[in-house]
Amino acid sequence: MPKNKPLISVIVQTARSDFPILKRPDLHLFAPTLRTLETQTFPHKDFELILSDSRYEQRKGMFFSSEQLDAFTFPIKHIPVYSKWK
Repeated sequence: MPKNKPLISVIVQTARSDFPILKRPDLHLFAPTLRTLETQTFPHKDFELILSDSRYEQRKGMFFSSEQLDAFTFPIKHIPVYSKWK
C-alpha cells in the first residue's frame, strides 16, 4: 500500500445484491473491473479503487479478505454508504 496519496481514485458505486452482468450469473462486476485495473500501464501507485457499497454491512469481507486485498498492486477501499434519505 503506497504511503503517498494516489493521483486518481476510481470509484465504483454498487447497491445491487445480485450479479448484474446479463447472461453471466457466475460473474460479478468486480472481477473484470479488478482484472482491467491490474493490467493498466498507468503506475499502480498513482491510483486507487474505492468500492462505495450501500450494502456494505451485508457484504463486508465477502468480496475481499485482507489476503486478497494484499494481492493487488494498487490500494482497494471497500466503504459503506450512509444515506441521508430514509
